[in-house]
Amino acid sequence: MHYIIDFFISKLRFTYVLLALLLLMGIFAYNTTPKELFPPIADSKISISGNYANGSIDSINKSIVSPIENDLKNVSGIKKIESKIQNNSFKIILSLDSNQDKTTLINDVKSVIDRNKHYFPKDFISPIVQKVVFSFPVGFISVYGEDKDLMIKLSKDIKRDLSSLPNISEVSIQNEKNKIIYITLKNKTIELLGLNKLEIISSISKLYNLNQLASIKNINGGFFASLDNTESLEEIENSIFKISNKYIYFKDIASIKDGYSKSSIISSYNLNQSMNISISKNKYGDAIQIRKKLLKVIDGYRKNYKNISFDYFLDTTVYIVNRLNTVVSNIIFGILLVFVCMYILINKRIALIVLIGIPTSFIIGMIFLKLSGYSINMITLLGALMILGVIVDDAIIVSENIQRHLEMGDDVLKSIKSGVREVFAPVMTASLTTILAFMPLLILSGELGAFIKMIPIAVCVLIIASLLECFLFLPIHAKHILSKNDKELNWDPVKNIYALFLSFLFRHKYKSFLSILIGIP
Repeated sequence: MHYIIDFFISKLRFTYVLLALLLLMGIFAYNTTPKELFPPIADSKISISGNYANGSIDSINKSIVSPIENDLKNVSGIKKIESKIQNNSFKIILSLDSNQDKTTLINDVKSVIDRNKHYFPKDFISPIVQKVVFSFPVGFISVYGEDKDLMIKLSKDIKRDLSSLPNISEVSIQNEKNKIIYITLKNKTIELLGLNKLEIISSISKLYNLNQLASIKNINGGFFASLDNTESLEEIENSIFKISNKYIYFKDIASIKDGYSKSSIISSYNLNQSMNISISKNKYGDAIQIRKKLLKVIDGYRKNYKNISFDYFLDTTVYIVNRLNTVVSNIIFGILLVFVCMYILINKRIALIVLIGIPTSFIIGMIFLKLSGYSINMITLLGALMILGVIVDDAIIVSENIQRHLEMGDDVLKSIKSGVREVFAPVMTASLTTILAFMPLLILSGELGAFIKMIPIAVCVLIIASLLECFLFLPIHAKHILSKNDKELNWDPVKNIYALFLSFLFRHKYKSFLSILIGIP
């Protein structure tokens, strides 16, 4: 290592070019590293999800979910099965044993789905099987106004537009509603015409997607169909059916009206009934940049639709920006305090070197954080705050030892080499012990472990960056900044007092030992 340090000290031009390159890379890494509140956490879960616009909760459960669930019980490695069914959609969450391979189990689950396809409706598209990745929403968009039809339409348009943005993992309307038509059979007319009700239902189902055949009840029963076509109610009412060799107008045997499917969630914003859209990002997305794009989309809709209100709320980027500002302000405040203390207690030139070294370490550390694949979030920023003191200590030790050799009469180059070599082992050892103290956090498992391990990651990358700065680049700063004429503060009076105190302890060693032994508890 000493030869490497000597090389960098002797090749000044190469070292400055390397430093400039690393600083540029660090700034680029900071700008391109995703910034988010909390990172997406890959859990030991698999999801099976699907949409079926023509199915009710009961029909989806009987024809799709139940057959899959029954067969999944025979798959080893699954410890829990959870299902959620809504109108037109369903999701099955499989909790896996901790030692199971997700890829193998995904293939097993796909085999289960293939075996049960004969139970599925003919117009149902096969469900999607994927790993569950938990991510925090970037924010929510609220759409509200007097025109309910337009409000529902615009929320779906916004969902479509946002889904096409890069690094968006999920866009969902919390209280999504589908437009449907309600059909009520005119039972007395059907009886007078001598028509078979089941034959009527069969004829209607060939033209329209029936959502809930099970809702037909005795005489006054009805059912509803999803309106996936562009026909108006008038066109539907004038449709002609051939039933029992008779041609019948739809309006003669049924009354028709349009409406919306019921939602299990009712939401409001500013005391107005609203459609709320949640937006989540994937692990590659920068929440701050995504927020800018979301606001741009919202502004476009505001300009085009004056009678509908669009608001962005529960913005998680506020917390990210606040924490970033906290870290930056702590770094700046810490640098100023260190500079003042060093200026008063040692000398102004060492204070200047430390002032340069701290931000340089953080910028270089951003390169390693980017390479590790982690984001800038609340956890990694916490680790950065925790390790700020260690970064300061390394720079102080190295620069102060170089200054000591200068005051002993050595020339600048020899002082730098001797000063760095002498403290290389202790500084490196101290840094490694700090890294090793955090290493056990990396072996924590589960969701908590996935969060906590980002603290040692942040600590390790910043300590490594600090070592590079102290042993490769700080000596270069020292060559131009430090001077033998700039003496350190005279600490002899303090050293004399400390020596007297130590001699007192040694003269009364037993009393001192007993005092410490009793006093500390």
